[in-house]
Amino acid sequence: MRVLIQHMCSVALYCQSCGQVQIQDVPYFSGKGTIKLKCHNCSHELANIKIIPKRGIILDVACSSCHSHTMVHYSLANLKKISFEKIYCNEDMFELGYIGNWQAIAEFLDFNEAEYDSLHPEEGTGSFVREQLLLAALNKIHDLAEAKEIVCPCGSHSFRAMLNDNTILIECTECGSYSVIPVDCVEDIQKLSSGYDMDFILPGIMEK
Repeated sequence: MRVLIQHMCSVALYCQSCGQVQIQDVPYFSGKGTIKLKCHNCSHELANIKIIPKRGIILDVACSSCHSHTMVHYSLANLKKISFEKIYCNEDMFELGYIGNWQAIAEFLDFNEAEYDSLHPEEGTGSFVREQLLLAALNKIHDLAEAKEIVCPCGSHSFRAMLNDNTILIECTECGSYSVIPVDCVEDIQKLSSGYDMDFILPGIMEK
């Protein structure tokens, strides 16, 4: 039985013009050394992908936050192993998109959209950059929670998140203690890494 392999991987990058995110396949054979990925919605250029025959790809994508370019090399061996991986800006760790298996990326995007819609108030939706900041922060917090890097003073690792303007409120499902995390700029996202000291407020004590 012969299996025809047409794509090396799939990528999903945030369009920095219209805010859309779409999954696109990276073909094995394109007839070109460099592929320009463009947004299907507004035709804005998302990234350049250099195809290195029999070796892999080099992804070159710009960051809407700091305007730098991030270049990431993926070997063919690594691409075969990647099911789902996030792509971050090398300068400020701003989330640029995702690479891996089409289905895995699609499932994550569906979950991400549903989670964001359930947390974000209907009124007062901000700019695209602001929404990207909030989504990037939510993803970083999710990663910290998955790694059990977030610990409530009561010892619990179980939390729920709520969005309020430019902050994310993390509440312990066991005792109700909560932490308010500001998300005003990329520096706030950079802080959300391993070892981040999250201050919790005991239930019943409201900030003035």
